[in-house]
Amino acid sequence: MDKPNPLSSRYLSQDERIIIADIAKYNASIRKISQRLGRAPFSISREVRANNKPDNRSYEPYRAHHISHQRLKQPKTPKNSTTAPAKH
Repeated sequence: MDKPNPLSSRYLSQDERIIIADIAKYNASIRKISQRLGRAPFSISREVRANNKPDNRSYEPYRAHHISHQRLKQPKTPKNSTTAPAKH
């Protein structure tokens, strides 16, 4: 597999997702994984919950990274959009 383009440090990298998968295989706690990566426990928890396969509850780092990239490519609507009803 080709090496992906680096994203902002705000997002988990593919290497970080691989580390999450490797450590999670040994039933390590979310806190241990977050300490190892230097990330907030909530970020790791959200990542694992969002990207567990429903059929066997396993975390797949390559699939998670691909899905993340697909989400980033989707156009975003501006927060100050005029389509929302005005408050009076």
